[in-house]
Amino acid sequence: MSIKLVTETTYGAKIKVIGVGGAGGNAINNMIEKGLDGVDFIALNTDIQDLEKSKADMKIQIGRNTTLGLGAGMDDTKGAKAVEENREEIEQVINGCDMVFITAGMGGGTGTGGAPAVARIAKATGALVVGIVTKPFDFEGHDRLRIADEGLKRLKQEVDSCIVIPNEKLLTVFGDEITFENSFKRVDDVLYNSTRGISDIITKRGKVNVDFADVKTIMRDMGDALMGIGYAKGEDKAVRATCEAIDNPLLEGVSIKGAKSILLNIIADNNFKISDLKRMTELIKQTAGDYGKLIWGVVTDDRMEDEVIVTIIATGFNVISSKNAPVKPAVEEGVTSKNMLFDSKDTVITKIPTTNHELEYYDIPTVHRKNILQTDDIQKLRAKTDDYDIDLDFNTDDLKITNDDKPAFLRRQMD
Repeated sequence: MSIKLVTETTYGAKIKVIGVGGAGGNAINNMIEKGLDGVDFIALNTDIQDLEKSKADMKIQIGRNTTLGLGAGMDDTKGAKAVEENREEIEQVINGCDMVFITAGMGGGTGTGGAPAVARIAKATGALVVGIVTKPFDFEGHDRLRIADEGLKRLKQEVDSCIVIPNEKLLTVFGDEITFENSFKRVDDVLYNSTRGISDIITKRGKVNVDFADVKTIMRDMGDALMGIGYAKGEDKAVRATCEAIDNPLLEGVSIKGAKSILLNIIADNNFKISDLKRMTELIKQTAGDYGKLIWGVVTDDRMEDEVIVTIIATGFNVISSKNAPVKPAVEEGVTSKNMLFDSKDTVITKIPTTNHELEYYDIPTVHRKNILQTDDIQKLRAKTDDYDIDLDFNTDDLKITNDDKPAFLRRQMD
């Protein structure tokens, strides 16, 4: 009698983060310093001196003949040519990846011209490609803003989904007194949280799990994307954390209204109730409108004490044509997705809980609410959230708060 030994092999998604240009390089340096598990980093730059500062394991000087190692200035055509000059080398390091994040600053030469070219190469390999980029401050001038807008349009044509952080919103949220150094640190932190928020969903495991196939279903050929992270503890924590995730003042196009697909990932203690999940999904539907698909996952953690962390990814505001994209199944064979499908004719009417406790909580702007968490419980929370998608580093020295910081849908609910 023959005996067959069956062994189970688990393959995790291969994720790479590519920083293009100076701003992209700074962003991945920040990610490396803060820690991002399960991903590889690649720095691409035309400026050899700037590239030498990179902490990435892999550094590629692009456009040696095009720019002679001196950078591309504000000439985005040079940035694109530089990538094409090193196309084979870039293809080689990307080939076999399941997901590629491309981070860059729009408005310069290397990032603006190079990011779309890198995205095109990555997309051709069959990888899921997500752009996470910044737009310049208004004071940087009309030419830089125009170059950024044109580059952003090209990038959105090449990536599956794109998250945009306008630098100008820093002044709205943190005020005119924010220092030069801290302003760019805040931008890098938003880039980090956006990247980690998505990558952790793929790498962390839960009882009802959201995996790479789910992320691909939500983000493949979906255009603009929004991502938010929320944290709450105590009374009405599920709804309050969901509101925090929906309200992200540093992203472009803050509202999730009009999203066609939404991914919801929840980290909570073992007492998390199905009724909490119902309230969270109803709130998302009330805010987003009639979306087509919601994929959700729950990770329970004994270290959470009456606490919940929520990550929301919303896509499908303007679906990208996939004519030139490799055809791959939305859900990989052998992988089960947790899809909640809603009939567009159905209407869920629900009132956001408005207890005195919650109303008082939301009288405090988002940035202040997050600071309260740090000053009260910083050591405990950092220990618990190190493995998850939330960054509790925050400094109140540069804050300027306005009434506009409250989410619009909550202001309407309170009126």
